[in-house]
Amino acid sequence: MTRVRVKILLALFLLLFTIFPFGPTVLNSKERPTLTKGKKIYSWYCTPCHGFKGDGKGFNAEYLNPKPANHTNAKEMSKRTDEKLYEHHSRGR
Repeated sequence: MTRVRVKILLALFLLLFTIFPFGPTVLNSKERPTLTKGKKIYSWYCTPCHGFKGDGKGFNAEYLNPKPANHTNAKEMSKRTDEKLYEHHSRGR
């Protein structure tokens, strides 16, 4: 498969993924967050790019620019403010 075709398919997947979220829903304000719910949400929405280990080596990572963050790098992750983390996770930036 050509690189252009892969990029087109990835773009279509991401478009459909944002329009029709088939995965686990994000918690509403009445639910209590749990580690199990967080793991399920991360596994569905984050692992394609960040990988199952959170190391930024998901199966889509090679097609992305900028590359996904390595969540296992404590030094880099500690540089991010709570506001930046919230913005990134709620808006994908």
